[in-house]
Amino acid sequence: MVNWIIANTLSIWRTSPDTLEYRKEWLKQIKNRYPAIGLFDSSHPDFLIGFASAGPFRLGDGYNKTTECAIACGQEFTGKGFGRFLIQELLERLKRLEYHVVIAGISSSNPGSARFFAREGFTRTAFMPKIGEKNGVLLDLELWQLDLRATGNS
Repeated sequence: MVNWIIANTLSIWRTSPDTLEYRKEWLKQIKNRYPAIGLFDSSHPDFLIGFASAGPFRLGDGYNKTTECAIACGQEFTGKGFGRFLIQELLERLKRLEYHVVIAGISSSNPGSARFFAREGFTRTAFMPKIGEKNGVLLDLELWQLDLRATGNS
């Protein structure tokens, strides 16, 4: 799924595909501090419908209660409520882990992500024009933020 997004969209600003070894190492590094959720098809347990994960936002002790999230669903599963289920589960886990703020960094070339995070209560707090590039295209970054301490964010 991630490799399809890397190869076919401007949502992930990398051009090299992930390897299985890379993903295993990534999961090993984050699993003790951040949640990672995979949603699989019950009739095909090796088939990933979507995922949501969290990781560090920035380095430094001052950011210990802030995390950045990532979420994706397979193309055939968008608009069916799986993304909402995944983000809600991720946010609940982050609350239990006592995180205060969740950041979603999205490419402005992906307005569907902006609509998704807005529906989930995130607010766009930053716009950084032309700070990225992929395949010769200059990309803008939007940061969307949710305060988990505020009421009504579940």
